[in-house]
Amino acid sequence: DLHRLLVECHCVEKLITLLTSKMSVGDASLSGQQAEDRCDEETQCHQNALYAIANMSTFRPCQNILVSSDQFLAYLMSHITNGTHITAEMRRECARTLANLCVGLAPKIVRNLGLPVTMKWVATVDSLSDERLKIHATRAKMYIQNCF
Repeated sequence: DLHRLLVECHCVEKLITLLTSKMSVGDASLSGQQAEDRCDEETQCHQNALYAIANMSTFRPCQNILVSSDQFLAYLMSHITNGTHITAEMRRECARTLANLCVGLAPKIVRNLGLPVTMKWVATVDSLSDERLKIHATRAKMYIQNCF
């Protein structure tokens, strides 16, 4: 099974690191276009890491690794916000991933992030304007609120 292999090879942790780290934009001598291209590459790396993680977020051994990373959980919650159409898919994947993790693991998520942080995020869900984003965020919110 591919998911099990990814867990055994520590790929999940590597994807978390890739997703949550800022990549170096590089040399100050880069032209404006080169620097912009570098930023696009960084965005694409983050997107691909998130999509891979989202696809693993229903497999319990992967879930256990994901919810043990406070930095990853904070990343998800910080991206489940209103924004432009350019970032919509990333924000939706963050919400879908969080909702998947909340099934059975919401108490651990609340414990890892702390009640104040979690309550603050829950208070923002109803104001989300993107309906697809809001569906996943509301599902996560439902599980999280049961922990209060």
